Parts: sequence; C-alpha cells; structure tokens
Amino acid sequence: MGSATCSQIISRLNLEGHPEGGYYVQTLRDDSIVLSKCPWPSREERPNYQHCFPTILFGVGGEGLSNKVGRPVSTSVYSLLPSGSVTRLHWLPCAETLHFYLGEPLTVFELYEDGNFKLTCVGSDLLREEHQPQYTIPPYVWFSLFPTNVYTISTDGALKVNKAEPRDAEKHYSRLGATCAPAFRIEDAEVAKWAEFVSRFPKLEPLISLPCPTNG
Repeated sequence: MGSATCSQIISRLNLEGHPEGGYYVQTLRDDSIVLSKCPWPSREERPNYQHCFPTILFGVGGEGLSNKVGRPVSTSVYSLLPSGSVTRLHWLPCAETLHFYLGEPLTVFELYEDGNFKLTCVGSDLLREEHQPQYTIPPYVWFSLFPTNVYTISTDGALKVNKAEPRDAEKHYSRLGATCAPAFRIEDAEVAKWAEFVSRFPKLEPLISLPCPTNG
C-alpha cells in the first residue's frame, strides 16, 4: 500500500467519524437542482423494491417515510475504513454507488426480507474477477461493509464468520467514495437493532452480529 498512514489520511483530508463506521468527508452537495419535498414512494408504489422489511422499515400499515423534505439532487463523500472496522447494518432511502479507489478490498453485505443475503467484493485488483471497482446498493436494502481480508463467510453447512489475525489499521485500510441520489442526509439512515434481526433470522445470527452489535 501507499506510504501514507490512516491517521495521516484522516488529517490530510479532514475526515471525521461516520455514525455508521469509518471516516468520511462530504465533497459535493449538488444544489444545481433542488427536489422539493422529495417524494419517497410508499411500498405499494415501488414494485422494484419488494425486498425491503415492511414492518421494521415502515411500521405496521406501511405508511411510508416521513422525511419528505427539500433536498439537493445528489451528494458525494470520500470515505476511509481502517482494517478491522465494520460499518453498522443500515439502510438508505436512496441508491448509493460505491467507488473503490485504493487499499484493502471490502465486502458489501446486503440482507433481504426473505432471509437471503448477497456478498459482493469491491476492490481495485481488476485482474481478479470478483473485484468490482464500482457497485450500487439499491434503496431500501439493509447493508454493511467489512474488510474482505479480515472477515470471511463460510456457508458450507452452518453459517460461520471467520476472523483473521488483526492487522495494523494504520497501514491497512480501504479508501473509497460514495455517491447518493437524491442527496444523503445523516437523518435518513436507519440502523438495525440486533435483537429484532436475530429474532427474525436466527440462522443468520453470526453474520448479523458482525455489523450489528448485540448491545445495539
């Protein structure tokens, strides 16, 4: 990896801690177009997103989101995830496109209403077929990011999360960007609660516990 340490990058780019994990700085908030009271669709109005969690996400009755506020058309951030760090399991009501720049590859964990999940590797080694330099997470999907070289998931038999020996987070990290459209607000993110998700998906407890602390 490059000679810059994690602390040096944080200082150089004025990154701050992100509520869902890692560090970030917003680099663009596109006010060229402002969406007036952005109309997040109800569950019935969005046939392409039937994999969301109706009772956890919208509450009984599926009234829809209440954050219909004016917002810019898009936002971009620069992010840093030190080795060993895992982002919280959360969802956003907008699409988020990850742009991988440099460093350790990351695994994107997406969880669906029927208990199925998807693991996608984002990384910069284009000679490896599994590395995706760019990946879009659809709206209303619960997801998390974790270092591919630290955590591996075994699905042969009972689900198991294997953790490698700790690595020096000052020298091992992932640098990436993220673009959201419509614009992202910190208030938009909904963080999963461990008890609710383990109760619903007991067989996935090892995987859910990785991005969803038991005391969360």
